[in-house]
Amino acid sequence: MKYLIIFFILSIIVIFTILFSIKPDIVDTIYNIISEKKDKIIIIDEIKKESHLEKNISKELLPDPPKQKPKFDIVRVTREGSSVIAGTAPKKSIIKIYEGQKLIGETKTNENGEWVLIPRKNFKEGSIELTIESILEDGTKVSSDEIVIISVPKKDKKESKPLAILSEKNTLSPSKILQNDNSLVLDNQRNIVIDIIDYDDKGNIIISGRSLPNSEIKIYLDNEIVSNTISDESGLWVSIITKKINPGNYELKSELNKNGNAIGLAITPFTRIDHNDLNFSNDNMIVQPGNSLWRIARRVYGSGFRYTIIFEANKNKIKDPDLIYPGQIFKLPKN
Repeated sequence: MKYLIIFFILSIIVIFTILFSIKPDIVDTIYNIISEKKDKIIIIDEIKKESHLEKNISKELLPDPPKQKPKFDIVRVTREGSSVIAGTAPKKSIIKIYEGQKLIGETKTNENGEWVLIPRKNFKEGSIELTIESILEDGTKVSSDEIVIISVPKKDKKESKPLAILSEKNTLSPSKILQNDNSLVLDNQRNIVIDIIDYDDKGNIIISGRSLPNSEIKIYLDNEIVSNTISDESGLWVSIITKKINPGNYELKSELNKNGNAIGLAITPFTRIDHNDLNFSNDNMIVQPGNSLWRIARRVYGSGFRYTIIFEANKNKIKDPDLIYPGQIFKLPKN
């Protein structure tokens, strides 16, 4: 007990000795360090709070990412009008296909976002326009910018075959042929072809076709070069003419170049019609099949128009490897 009391007294003496021997500046330093750490902790807490607040504000202010729109990928139509339609959309969504305003069928996408629809009723003779809408899991409805134009030939025209093309509703972009059994074929004598010409009432023109892969394509109107492009690995090419083209008759020429040399040529008369020559009556679309081309005119935005020309093979008339198409300068009848 005696020793414990002595040890306690000595401990108190040591502590007081240390405390009173510390210099004032050291005490201040220790105090500042403690204060700085405390301030840093407070600042860090404030930063965390602000960061969390910014995240919440960002979530509230930033718009939702755009919804994936449904797309057409495959359309197959028989002469009798039966069809198979397939495409993509967000997974687990409901797909609705419309002919004009009429619903012709609906289906669902699988886990990969793929869908297939076989309409119960055959399409009638003539031309129709298909649109697509998807309903997502949360109930959101998403309409596509794409349309499909289908033309079913009349039964008495045995040589004619169905046509299906993919296009945009209201914007000018390259049309895509989904089905055309009469399309031009590349061979040893024909290494470049013009497949489609799209243009609108503003004079914008897009020309697309096929050629040898990875080759330069030059586009001429009346021997004046108006654009050039490069074909892709599969030989597909698209050329956009930015120069305004007024209504009138032209000679359209696409030239295939390899290593600086012209090795192929496709020539056709081309008429860029005036919108005053079109009479839609009560319809939004005019489709005229021909022996060597299809002509499709349709309204956009309720006033302007978009015009599409689809070139086809004609074994009886097309014998020239330069692809000179007869009878392509035309004017749509008023009725």
